[in-house]
Amino acid sequence: MPDDVHPRPPAEDPTARPYDERPAGGGPSPAGTWVVAEVAGAVPPAHGPHGHPWLTFDGDGVLYGHAGVNRVRSTWSLDGGRLTVGPVVQTMMAGPDDVTRTEVALVAALTAGGTLEPADDGLALRTADGTTLLLRPAPPGTGASGGAGHALR
Repeated sequence: MPDDVHPRPPAEDPTARPYDERPAGGGPSPAGTWVVAEVAGAVPPAHGPHGHPWLTFDGDGVLYGHAGVNRVRSTWSLDGGRLTVGPVVQTMMAGPDDVTRTEVALVAALTAGGTLEPADDGLALRTADGTTLLLRPAPPGTGASGGAGHALR
């Protein structure tokens, strides 16, 4: 239900395929909104407060989304297929143990950064320690419009 803190998300273009874009340094671009399909070999639970985790990589280097229980925000850059994510700030809500475990793994993979490559119909972030984060293009309506009442957007 939309409110000042959780506004109704904007409609996304279902034909957009942001990973087809090639940034100047080579490799696929994460620009766009993605559903987190897998974190370290596990499918994220969908029973968190806002459903499946999702991430938006804005073209201006801002990363924001929902990690399972909490909202997250950071910066990102891509150089030659290597994704670097700045420190991640997040809200501090409690949630179900399994959703929280997934959130911790998701934030750890983001902050570790790594190589970004096409995978099936999405993107794979592979960290130096072998963790893989799989992202799929988000369906229409996924994401946050970040109205004035949202502190992390």
